[in-house]
Amino acid sequence: MKKKLIKTMLFASVMGLILSVVFPSILSVRAALQEDQVTAIPEENSSTYVPSEDELKGLGLSEDEIAELMRVQDAGITLKNGVAYDENGKKLTLKERGKLSWAVKILRKAWNKIPKKVKNAMGGVAGFEAVLSFIDHFTGKVSDAIYLGCRKIGLSKAVSWWVMKILTLIAF
Repeated sequence: MKKKLIKTMLFASVMGLILSVVFPSILSVRAALQEDQVTAIPEENSSTYVPSEDELKGLGLSEDEIAELMRVQDAGITLKNGVAYDENGKKLTLKERGKLSWAVKILRKAWNKIPKKVKNAMGGVAGFEAVLSFIDHFTGKVSDAIYLGCRKIGLSKAVSWWVMKILTLIAF
């Protein structure tokens, strides 16, 4: 009777250990594969989405800040496999070498210039890193990558638009 109980407990322990290691690994590999398949299909034309003035005021922005954001133009930069191209298709280069895409390097350099309100809206460094990770695997317009990266970490459309405009203004 004791031997059967010991065998059952041992079997349950081994199965629990196997499931606790194998199952999360399978899920993380699946998530990584899905993340790498991000394409330039904007969510409801993300680059054409513009929040209302009331939505922006609800975020605590002043009329001057709203007016400045409305004047920010799209950088016209497109990403493909981590390489940046201007609106004429000319490859943009950055002197630094490394694994990260062009846009991620530029945005990292801009971190200290980002207003505290924007950093807080993104969830600080952790949210910023999640957006950068999304951008690093994105193909399409940089502004769409920023917007969709913000949406992916759970920000509303209005906040995502606001963050995209600020980052575009500062970095590009």
